[in-house]
Amino acid sequence: MTEYIDPNTPLVQLNTKQLAQLGSQMLTQEKWDRRFLDIARQVSTWSKDPSTQVGAVLVDRMRQVVGTGFNGFPRGVDDHVDRYLDRPTKYAMVVHAELNAILQAGHRARGGTIYVYPSFGPPSLCTGCAKAVIQSGVVRSVGFEPVEGDERAERWADELAMANIMCQESGITVDLLAEDAEPTLADKLVTLRQEWGRSDMSNDELANRVAALALGEEYDDSIQYEL
Repeated sequence: MTEYIDPNTPLVQLNTKQLAQLGSQMLTQEKWDRRFLDIARQVSTWSKDPSTQVGAVLVDRMRQVVGTGFNGFPRGVDDHVDRYLDRPTKYAMVVHAELNAILQAGHRARGGTIYVYPSFGPPSLCTGCAKAVIQSGVVRSVGFEPVEGDERAERWADELAMANIMCQESGITVDLLAEDAEPTLADKLVTLRQEWGRSDMSNDELANRVAALALGEEYDDSIQYEL
């Protein structure tokens, strides 16, 4: 069985094989996170709100989508643009994307991850949606880092701060990804696999090749290299 490496483990405590495994874990998780955020981005375009379009995707532990939602009025309620342009009316009537996704998922939300696009700060949730996330049993919230200078982030600053407190106290994991990220350790390991012509290369072989490379030695698959 493949050893699971805690992502919070200091790198200096890991051997070469463990570093390779951690890189593989990071790649797998971030790859799926970005995929679901891309779906949330697409779902956000379904909103008729001319000011802010938000999309949410709820995924269970098996990485299966169990709920999607965008910000809009309840089913059957007239969503004429004039209502959206009147903020008091809009705020009174609108159902947020996250809540729509949770309501669609029902009991399948428990233990899941919610992906929200766009994000205006940590977390990607207002206080109302944070409460719904907590009560429904969702354990993780993921979004992209907010755009610097976005006036909506400033407008919602107090709301986000309170939501963040609730998420911290209730144990909700809050992750924000850079939308245009620099290559991670995982990306670099995948690049090495591709450069060596073996996308299916095992972590053991990859770790041994990385060790040989670090030692400045020509790789020989009959040798176990140690750093």
